[in-house]
Amino acid sequence: MPERQVEFLEHLANLLHYTGRWEESLSTGKRAMALAQEHGNALSLVRAAASVTATLRFSGRHEEERQLLEELEKNPLVQAVTGHTRTLVQAQMLLNRLDLFRDQGRVEEAIRRFDEMIGALETLPRPELPPLAMSCHARGLLLWLCGAYPEAIRSLRRSMDLLTRLGDVFAEAITSGILGLVYWSMGSLDAAEAAIRHSIEANERLGAYWRLVPEVGNLGLVCLSRGQLPQALEQIERQITMARHIGARYELCRGIGNRGMIKLLLGRCTEAWPDLEEDWKFTQQSGQRQSVGFGLAILSMYHAGMGRHEEARRLAGAGPGDGPADSLGRPGGHCPTRPGRTGAAPGKGRAAAAIAGTGTRPAQTGRGRLPALAGRPGRRPRGAGPALG
Repeated sequence: MPERQVEFLEHLANLLHYTGRWEESLSTGKRAMALAQEHGNALSLVRAAASVTATLRFSGRHEEERQLLEELEKNPLVQAVTGHTRTLVQAQMLLNRLDLFRDQGRVEEAIRRFDEMIGALETLPRPELPPLAMSCHARGLLLWLCGAYPEAIRSLRRSMDLLTRLGDVFAEAITSGILGLVYWSMGSLDAAEAAIRHSIEANERLGAYWRLVPEVGNLGLVCLSRGQLPQALEQIERQITMARHIGARYELCRGIGNRGMIKLLLGRCTEAWPDLEEDWKFTQQSGQRQSVGFGLAILSMYHAGMGRHEEARRLAGAGPGDGPADSLGRPGGHCPTRPGRTGAAPGKGRAAAAIAGTGTRPAQTGRGRLPALAGRPGRRPRGAGPALG
C-alpha cells in the first residue's frame, strides 16, 4: 500500500538523520512526500514533511525549512481535506511548525494553538490517541520553555499515559526523558534521575541506541548539577563512545562540548580546548544561532581560566555572529585548580529551557539570563523532527 511505503521511507529518513547522513535523509524524506502527493494522501504528506523540516533545520537551512512549511500550507491537497482527516492534518502541521513558533518568540501563541488543537482532537467521533499524545508532548515542551513547570509536567504525564495505552514503549520512554529534563530545570535532581534512568532502561531493552545516546548524556548532566564531576564525565564519555559508534553526529558534538566543559570545571583547561574548539565549529557549521550564546559563555570560561581576562570579557559580551573560531585563542597559560563544588546547577525559568535547547530542542534557544552552566541537554519534539524526543 502507498501509505506503508511512505511510512517506511519516513522511518528510513529518520534513521539517516540520526546518523548524520543529512543529504540522504533529505532525499529520502522528499521521496516520501512525493509518493504521498502522487497518491493524494494529505496526512501522509504532512507526516513525511516532519523528517524533512527537521533535517533542514539541523543542517542550518532554515530558510528552506520555512519555505517548505509555507508551501505545505498552500498545497491544494492539504487545503482540500475535510472533516476528521482535516483535524489530523492540521494537528500534524502545527507540530511541524513547533520550532518556528519558538524561533519567532511566539511561544504563548503556540501554547494557545495547541490547547485548541487538543480540544479539537478530544471531540473527534473516533479517538485519535497518537496525535493527541504528540500534541500534549509538544504543549509540555512549550510550557517548559515558559518556566511553567507544574503545567509542563501535567501535560507530559498525560502524553505518557496516552502512549502507555497505545503500547508505544519507545515514545513513552522518550517522553519520560523529557520529563526528566523538566525536573532537572526545577532542581529536582532525584526525580530527574529517576525519569531519565527509566528512559535509559527502556531504550536499552528496545536496542534503540540512537535514543539511548542523548539520555545517557542527560544523565551525565544530572551528575554535573550535583557537583559529581567524575560520575558526570563517565556518563558523557559513554555518550561520546556510543555516538561515535552509531554515527550520531549531533550527539557526538554535544557530548564533546559537555566533556570540554567538565574538564574546565576539573581545572584541566589545556586538555579541554580541543573539545571546546570542535563544539564551537559544529555550532557555527550547523547554523544553530540559538546555541551561540552558550558556546561563547563556555569559551569565556576557558579564557578566564587561562588568565586571558580581556578576551573572556569580550566573549562574555558577544552575541551571535561575534567571535569567529579563528579568533578564539589557543591553549596555554594558567588554569585554576578544581573548585570544591562545580557551581554547575540547573537553571531556572526560561533560561533553563533556553540552554536545554533540540531540537524546541534544548541547547538551541537563547531567552533570558544564561543559567549556571550545566551543559547542553538533548531532545527533539515529536512531530517537529525525526523523533518524539
